[in-house]
Amino acid sequence: TLSSSSAASDVYKRQLLYISKGDFIKAKRYLCKAIMQYPDDLVLWNLLGQFGCDYYHSLRPSEVPLYIPSLDINYDFEYLSNDPSTLMLRKSQFEQHYRIACFSLLRAGISPFGGPTESIALAVIKAQKLLQICPNDIEAWYFLCLALYAKTLLLHTPSPQNWQTVIQMCETTISKIEHYKTSSSTDSINNHNLLDEWQLNISLLIIDCQSSLNDEKDTQVKNLASLDNLKAKDPKLNSVIEKYKGRCYNRLRNFDKALFHYQASLKLNKLDQITWHELASLYLTNGKQSAAAMCYKQCLTLLEAAKAPSSDVFSATINLAHFYYKTQQYKLASNVINSALKIHSESYVATLLKGLI
Repeated sequence: TLSSSSAASDVYKRQLLYISKGDFIKAKRYLCKAIMQYPDDLVLWNLLGQFGCDYYHSLRPSEVPLYIPSLDINYDFEYLSNDPSTLMLRKSQFEQHYRIACFSLLRAGISPFGGPTESIALAVIKAQKLLQICPNDIEAWYFLCLALYAKTLLLHTPSPQNWQTVIQMCETTISKIEHYKTSSSTDSINNHNLLDEWQLNISLLIIDCQSSLNDEKDTQVKNLASLDNLKAKDPKLNSVIEKYKGRCYNRLRNFDKALFHYQASLKLNKLDQITWHELASLYLTNGKQSAAAMCYKQCLTLLEAAKAPSSDVFSATINLAHFYYKTQQYKLASNVINSALKIHSESYVATLLKGLI
């Protein structure tokens, strides 16, 4: 039995004990039991929120299958909502926990360290659960758009229905954002800017889904016209707009215009490695191998100089290694993979690539 004064400390120590044994589900259940006993203890709620954020990137590959089930939202919700009399007391903590867990799962699923794609599906479930608790939460709608889009991108062969589902969700969310901006007291400039940013991001997702759904010339021309009407205050968002223009022109097989817009994107955000990767792919498909190599090298150099997060540096290193492998420069590929393994020694992606050489 926990004492009120030492609850958080005792739970934290017991959690670490279970986690050291790889028993993440038992760690989560012990934490939930403590919250049932002390529902007003915000420290315990913070521990629950951190559960999804702090542990994933420190896991060994063999531990990932043990960890993912512990993030199952159904257990959290059903266990912690057994007592209706105190459910409303915990509502704000529930909302914050779901929000943190959603973003943690999405980050885990698209991790350059080789995250499990199942976590994207769980992220969608968590976002849907969050909307059940607070159906007017604009951030929850926004997150669900991101999660559905990421889930569709990771499908081996997305169907037209998959893309249509994302488009419909994005259109619904834009309507809700517009309604919220006109009907709610969003006097804060920062709040307005954030809503505008979300709306722009979702508009870009719609355009990308439409391009993926229909690769015909008319669709790409229409999407370019839509992109020309978008403009953001944030240079990084304008960088994304330019990148999407580059994609459209690439689909139209217009090398010069695609090149122009990718370079314009990098002028606004030189640390966007996705743009560097797409620019390198553009060069490579047009027979410009040395220019492609320069893109991968420059991306890595810029990230290292900017002291970017290790996950970003790792991803850029893997991209360079994969380029060398595709172009049959196996010795260079091996050297770069060894550098990647120094960053993340147990990476499944790097280990797999090393085994192919």
